[in-house]
Amino acid sequence: MESFQDNNEEEKIDKRILYTKMVLKDALLNELKKKPYEKIGIVKLCDVAQISRSAFYLHYDCLDDLLREIIEEALEKEPMIIRHILGDFGTGSIKEPERAKEHTIYDIEPEKYNTLIHEFKAQKIIMSYISEKYKEKYIEDLINAKGIGRKEAELFFCFQMAGFLAVADREGEDSFKTIKKIRAMIDAFTVNAQVFS
Repeated sequence: MESFQDNNEEEKIDKRILYTKMVLKDALLNELKKKPYEKIGIVKLCDVAQISRSAFYLHYDCLDDLLREIIEEALEKEPMIIRHILGDFGTGSIKEPERAKEHTIYDIEPEKYNTLIHEFKAQKIIMSYISEKYKEKYIEDLINAKGIGRKEAELFFCFQMAGFLAVADREGEDSFKTIKKIRAMIDAFTVNAQVFS
């Protein structure tokens, strides 16, 4: 039987882990506002976070692991971003939040996560995350709805993701209005298109 003291010690350890990860994530996001990802080193990051390098390596093998965790948390907190990137195909399980407002990466916590969508390494991680979780369902939905082949559906999936990120990258923080218009055009196309020739 566990004692009260054992439970209390476990809770303290969990809080320390959460705190360490939180300050490392905040430090990385703040550093991304100042310089490109490839210019950020673990030593400097730990210095900014006031965390030892050994503490960093207790939780992450490399900086990419930390960045990946930040992105996955952002997308899990606001899954409507994924629907905004892909449209309706493959995202039927994502429910509209109570609030009526449409979401982009900027609407999660604009000041905190803003730089992610413009960072090349982060974009690759976003695409990888969405591919892992949504690609097969997206392709299946598109094939069933439009009667197209798998290859065409895969190409359309790639186009959706790359197009969203390219527009976001080009338009900067004002990209939401542009992306919203393009999303509407793509949705209109996918609703009306019958077959690729």
